[in-house]
Amino acid sequence: MIKCCKVLVAWFGPRRRYNFSEDDAIDLIKYVVENEKKVDLGHEIQLDLVIVNNSSTYKMHQKGNDYLQSINGTKTKTGKIVVIQGDNVGMSFGGYSTAYYKLRENYDYWFFTEDDLIYHLIR
Repeated sequence: MIKCCKVLVAWFGPRRRYNFSEDDAIDLIKYVVENEKKVDLGHEIQLDLVIVNNSSTYKMHQKGNDYLQSINGTKTKTGKIVVIQGDNVGMSFGGYSTAYYKLRENYDYWFFTEDDLIYHLIR
């Protein structure tokens, strides 16, 4: 079976261009997770959602950190959710690198996305 992952970098702090709270970020990740639980890709592949928590060292974002820990290992329609801890060096690209270097032996194909974007598969 082909093993794929979608890497999402989570940040619970303020955004550069618009007002975005920790609760907003949690709600958006919850929406992504619910979609991952429902969407059938229509192909025989494993697609895991890897979330890099770039807020893990910030105690002010404890609510978001706790939420991510609570969903680690959750089954999705085509795989599971894997949460790993980042350090927010290099922002999103640093998170992508963290995921790749920690998990590079586990997956055949990689997809990298921001935590404030939603992708839908159309067949």
